[in-house]
Parts: sequence; C-alpha cells; structure tokens
Amino acid sequence: MKFSLGIVHYRGEFQYLSRFAMCKMVHPQFKDNFKDYQDVIKIIKKYIKTGTLNISKDNSHLRDTYHIITALLWGFAEVGLGEEILDGIDILLEFEHLCGERKRDDHFWFGVDDPKNSIRRRLSLLMIKSSILRSIGKDEEQIIVLKEILNVHFSKLDHRPINYYVGLNRLTEAALSLYKLQPTKENKNTVLEYYKSIPQTNTYDKHECTRERALVTFEILKTFGHIE
Repeated sequence: MKFSLGIVHYRGEFQYLSRFAMCKMVHPQFKDNFKDYQDVIKIIKKYIKTGTLNISKDNSHLRDTYHIITALLWGFAEVGLGEEILDGIDILLEFEHLCGERKRDDHFWFGVDDPKNSIRRRLSLLMIKSSILRSIGKDEEQIIVLKEILNVHFSKLDHRPINYYVGLNRLTEAALSLYKLQPTKENKNTVLEYYKSIPQTNTYDKHECTRERALVTFEILKTFGHIE
C-alpha cells in the first residue's frame, strides 16, 4: 500500500500522512476551481441573507461542483493556506445548517445537499476546519471543532447517524486529535470505542477505505503503543 507523505513549511515544519494524493494546488484546473468556489460563496451568502437561491444560467455549472469545492478546501489546508478559506468554510457550514437541519428545499448541489446527507457533509467541512486550526496553532478553537464533530453524530435516539466505513474512521481520527490536545482517560476510551465500532470487512472502496483504516491504526499505535 502506498501512502502520500507531505511536508508543510508553514509556521514550522511537520510531516503528515494522507489518504489522498498531495499537491492539489498544482492541478491545472485549480485556478478555475477557485473562481467557482468564490462564486459559490457569493451565491450562498446571498441565500443565507435573503432565503432565495438565485443561480444564473452562466453559473448553472456550479451545481456540479460540490466535490471539486471540497477538494479545493483540502488543497488550501494541505499547503498551509487554510486561513484564506476559513470564512468560506463557516459560510458553507451555515448553509448546511439551513438546508440540512432546517430541511429547506432550495438545493444548491442536486443530489448532494439533501437533508439525509447533512451530517456527512458537515463532517467533511468540520474535519477540514480542524486541520486548518491545527496548522495555525489555534488549539482551543480546534478543540471546540473536534467536540462538535463528536457531538453532532449522536442523535436524540442515542445512536450514531454516521455508520458508514469512512465516516467512522474520521470520527476515530477526530477523537484521537482531541486526545492529543486533551490526553484524558475518557478521551482515550472514546478513541478506542470508535475504532472498534468500524466494520472489519466493509472496505467497499479499496483505496480510500483501506488507507483510512491503515492510517488511523498507525496513528493509534503511535500514540498509545497498543490497541486494547
């Protein structure tokens, strides 16, 4: 199995492992994707303010950009420029609250921003935000985001809405990040609880799922020295 190893020279030097290919910013379409991101944020800001979603014919292609925008946000975080898009992430999170938790019908990304996928999208945005806050040394703010990640996945019926393989891996990653900032026994138990809840054989994506599982296992072993 191959892992992508990246080195960021930004307010210090550190190494990290990623399940995705690195250097998204050197992609030839990155500049165009950034313009689409800016247009998306403008439209969503107006929607939040007015409650009306207006997308012109010239901007109709933006309805197909959800995964492109998410990759772009990770690209900024990856090279240490995450501060440039923190405001945009907060706008997207507010949009998510309106369309997901309040179940508005004004979908921006068809088939993506429907209420049933609300928590999954929110998880992705919060994970990016946590990564950015870590890179700029804002530990207290990162702790708040990590706790939000963990808390948002327990419904009023006391079960986890997130039950898919990659999602559980990301919850484990968030719990481990919280433990590193607040190394308590309770936080350690939370890490192991999430880790053990991940289905052992549900690797429906041989690339992302297996890399997620291997990386989170590596990080737990490196942190705890064992998995009980």
